[in-house]
Amino acid sequence: MGIFKDYSDIGKNGPSEKFLKVYKDKAQYHTYSTKAYNMINGAIAAFYEGRPENVQAAMANEKSIRSYNYWQLAPNVLFKITEKTNEKLANINLAVAKIPEQDRKEFLSTALNNAFGNNIGNEVFYSTMLQAGADANASIDGHAGALLVTAACNKQPISVIKLLYDNGASFDDALTTMHSQGHETADIDRLKFFEEKVTGSKPAPAKAEPAVQPIPVAVTQDADVRELLVLILEQMTEITKRLPPPPAEQPVANTTQPQPAKAPQGKKSYPAVKGL
Repeated sequence: MGIFKDYSDIGKNGPSEKFLKVYKDKAQYHTYSTKAYNMINGAIAAFYEGRPENVQAAMANEKSIRSYNYWQLAPNVLFKITEKTNEKLANINLAVAKIPEQDRKEFLSTALNNAFGNNIGNEVFYSTMLQAGADANASIDGHAGALLVTAACNKQPISVIKLLYDNGASFDDALTTMHSQGHETADIDRLKFFEEKVTGSKPAPAKAEPAVQPIPVAVTQDADVRELLVLILEQMTEITKRLPPPPAEQPVANTTQPQPAKAPQGKKSYPAVKGL
């Protein structure tokens, strides 16, 4: 084979340990993306031939691969293994079989969110992902209603928005996330428009803060309260009597020095000039 390697063959026929090691090495940088994709395509070909081990290994180790495009790996693979068969749900379930059961919902939800974000797949694929266990109202990285947000911001059609809503997605959660993240007004308005069309009702206006109610004056008319106020006033009066009187005001001394009277100004005299 020389210096050239058939990387698709590693994906198709190589043992899972070698496949993961080589894939992780070649998928780290953009320069090697073609080799990584060839390996994935080989693994997908093997999957269709009844050998799912390398696809399963890729799905179970997706986070550890950390290639420049690792967030596209799961949606790309899961979509491709459903394209050429009517057994779409069965294929997705088989591909994620090596992922611990308690982690599958998060994995599938994140993969579906990334599919929306990268325009991977179609409505049939999205519906199958939801059937497989993706949560339509999942929180991704702490952001509630993330799938609706991603779908709306990436201009998915209203049919996809309705699909998410019908499977439990919350417009309220999504709009709250969009406001808190400072999304563009156009994206927020698009989701509000979708909400009105899908649900048949306009989005509820933001709830106003409840007004602070003043304490009713009638409270002070209670006998116990009146007695307490009288006692406080008596004590304040007694304390005031014991205070020393304020010092008497001292006259302010006039510190301005009198100015001496000026002598009257007369006409100036000049000595006579001789010889004139």
